[in-house]
Amino acid sequence: SPQIGVFMQGNDHTLAEAHIHDAARQCSDCGSFYMGREWTYRGNSIIGSRFSGLNSIWGAVSAVYLDDQLSSVRIDSCIFDHHTGMVLELGGGRHNVFSNNIINGSGGYIHFDSRGGGGSRCVQPGRMPFVFLARVPYNTSAAWKQYPGLSDILHDDPCSPKHNQIVGNILCGGATSLGLEPSSVLKWGSLMENNTGKPGFC
Repeated sequence: SPQIGVFMQGNDHTLAEAHIHDAARQCSDCGSFYMGREWTYRGNSIIGSRFSGLNSIWGAVSAVYLDDQLSSVRIDSCIFDHHTGMVLELGGGRHNVFSNNIINGSGGYIHFDSRGGGGSRCVQPGRMPFVFLARVPYNTSAAWKQYPGLSDILHDDPCSPKHNQIVGNILCGGATSLGLEPSSVLKWGSLMENNTGKPGFC
């Protein structure tokens, strides 16, 4: 694929036991799996899948790209195999979980930032993802209130990347770091712990 391999929208979807490889071959700011720019896409998962052979003629790309405050994706028990770019682009979202994954090879890392602004900038009418939030009854309907942290999002420092977890991952095959400082992650109200290195290849 010259660009995205899997593009997901909506709620309560699961990508399971997939092998995504040789995608995003002719793009730069992109990923083999992509979701973005929504607080209301909730309950989505990537489980037991493998990402490999991801390289672009324009340089490093992301295996999983959660763009512009995309929230509530669970990435668990996946393998990121000899990936030279980012295993995860976590673009300021909330309630995302990256756990129990294997990063095999020295190149993979996570990019995590606070692009929402750390204040009220992102909740102004006419700006994403606020403009999308207003399209659904996120704080009145039981169907939407089932998602943790959504009904009261505007009262919980919505522009900060809170409640994310990067936990229990294994780095091997030369991988020694996820490229993040746990103290920086904690400062944003998220958690990074128990990510361990293992000699040799997994």
